[in-house]
Amino acid sequence: WGAVIPFDGPKSIIQASWTTGVTGDFASTFKDVVRQRGFGGLYAGFAPAMCRAFPANAALFLGYEITKRGLNDAEKLLRF
Repeated sequence: WGAVIPFDGPKSIIQASWTTGVTGDFASTFKDVVRQRGFGGLYAGFAPAMCRAFPANAALFLGYEITKRGLNDAEKLLRF
């Protein structure tokens, strides 16, 4: 995550401004963030992303395991 978060901030800024009809390019938005907020500004949102990542991934794996177990049980029932 540490390598990806700096690119996520400028991407989110571009996505949030699409309704204005003004399209920006990534490089200029990246430079604007660094100029206005410093390099630390590229890591805005890091803490919430980390707080969200653990429960979200746990739920993903739980869903996978439950589905796998259910499909295995269904396969056993369908065998004659």
